[in-house]
Amino acid sequence: ALKLRKRHSLTPDQIESIELRVPTAAVAIVCEPIEDKRRPRNSYAARFSLPYAVCVILVSGRAGIDDFSEKRIGDPAILALCARTRYVVDDSLPFPQSFPGWVIIQLKDGTRLEARMDESRGSREHPMSADELYEKFESNAARTLPRARVRQIWDIGQRLETLEQTTALTDLLSV
Repeated sequence: ALKLRKRHSLTPDQIESIELRVPTAAVAIVCEPIEDKRRPRNSYAARFSLPYAVCVILVSGRAGIDDFSEKRIGDPAILALCARTRYVVDDSLPFPQSFPGWVIIQLKDGTRLEARMDESRGSREHPMSADELYEKFESNAARTLPRARVRQIWDIGQRLETLEQTTALTDLLSV
């Protein structure tokens, strides 16, 4: 979904419908009951909603921790897009060996966009870039620690294998 959003400069108002291809084993976890997955009742439920996760990416270009907050899950733009989302079972996807994704977006002008990824982003087969990894680390760690300290922890962590002692790191980790 993110690749399609970037590649085609998609906006939610261009989208007629979204089809999510999922393996049978994932349906009960991330797709059913469909109405609950389209309108998660709380932040915990949103984390297990494929329609919500895909639509938050299409609306905002990311799916970070704050995008699954109690405040964010009520966003009318995300919920309107979720209402136009459905899933189709497709057991050709390589699950559970990996966590695949396959999305088909039908635009209002008749254009059909499709993206399939058999290995999830961040996997060994499809690793995150160093910048993406740092961004994810920072967005999580900065919820508790000052950003300057987060950067220091990152820098030391990148040299962890060559450190003679870990006290420099452990001292920075205390809250």
